[in-house]
Amino acid sequence: MSENLFLGDTTYPHLPDVEQLQSRIAQLEAELAEARKDQARYQWIRSQNCNQSNLCVVVKPKLNVKLGAYCPSLDLLDKQIDAAIKEQQ
Repeated sequence: MSENLFLGDTTYPHLPDVEQLQSRIAQLEAELAEARKDQARYQWIRSQNCNQSNLCVVVKPKLNVKLGAYCPSLDLLDKQIDAAIKEQQ
């Protein structure tokens, strides 16, 4: 059921249904939860020291990482960071 919404002098056609709004809120909450996970991972990796952690960031990896070294990225990196955070807790 769609209706017009009147606020002051402005008319907003096609007012979304409550279900549509609830669905959008749920979607945004899920996106926010994922963004918070990414933020926590970033903050954790920033706080690591290569002398004390099993995981660190390397600048210019082609120059500074030896052939055959395990250098995870994307989802594999997320899993490594999540495991390291869990290990520290």
